[in-house]
Amino acid sequence: MRLKQIVKASIGLLLVITLVACSSNHSLRAPEVAINPNQKVKLPMPGTLGYNLKASQLITATWSQEGVQKSEQLPVQLQVDNESIVLAGFSSWGTRILSLTYDGIDISTNVLPGLDGKLPAPEQVLFNLMITLWPTASWEPILNEINWKIIEDTHSRSILIVEEIKSSMYNIGTQIGLRAISYFAN
Repeated sequence: MRLKQIVKASIGLLLVITLVACSSNHSLRAPEVAINPNQKVKLPMPGTLGYNLKASQLITATWSQEGVQKSEQLPVQLQVDNESIVLAGFSSWGTRILSLTYDGIDISTNVLPGLDGKLPAPEQVLFNLMITLWPTASWEPILNEINWKIIEDTHSRSILIVEEIKSSMYNIGTQIGLRAISYFAN
């Protein structure tokens, strides 16, 4: 009889510990992405886009490798719903070379073995697409934290980097090395 009570109490305690561990596993802080070697920025939640999206985009990725400037075009598939973002980048011959999933809490990435460090990080591709597609209202509070401001007109979006002495205007992509070439929504 006493053994049954101990077993029941142990199972109950184990269940409570498991539930507490699961509920405390996720933080409410949005993940950060490095936008340059000295600065990180938080990402908006996937649902702040305001609609579901399936899109293909051809981007030009420019990066430095061993002091040499490299540039490649990268076809990207993007799928967004209220809960998550799924991104996949492909080679010109159709092989998936990078992928990313962002659920508003965590970012998980995968790069084809042998290409790590030879391509822009999947997080950089995600940042570029999000800053291009997401409403300025979802970016404003985040960018204010790092003294950036989005300036938008009918056909373009630029980033104003506010500094104490001067202000500089950068087209989206110049600062992070990615430039959107075309956008097709399904």
